[in-house]
Amino acid sequence: MKKTTLLLLLACLMQAVCIAMPLESYHEEESVVHIVKSDENEQQNNNPRTAFLPIYCTYLKGTFHFSFLEIFEDVTIRIENRSTGEQWYEFLDFTDSSTEIRTSSSAGTYVISIFTNDGYYSGILQK
Repeated sequence: MKKTTLLLLLACLMQAVCIAMPLESYHEEESVVHIVKSDENEQQNNNPRTAFLPIYCTYLKGTFHFSFLEIFEDVTIRIENRSTGEQWYEFLDFTDSSTEIRTSSSAGTYVISIFTNDGYYSGILQK
């Protein structure tokens, strides 16, 4: 009787662990990406200055969300996953207060480059 109860308990425990493991991998919190203004020659080195400026960026489940705190005439956003080589582009003639870009949810180093009439902005997300 004890052996049967122990086996039943063990089977229930294994089932609970197998169900909980995939659910844990789907839980993801929003990440804030710090976007800073860079010099044109710093674009090649990906070594931005530390002054924070009027673009706010977050990442959640494969989507980058951009909020513009100032109005820019033209905006080009490029996102590159340095680990896989994938790239995504968004071209805006004018900016509303926000936009979003859907990317893959693959792990890697995402480099965000934003070109505006005001200058070059950049940020990095390690996922």
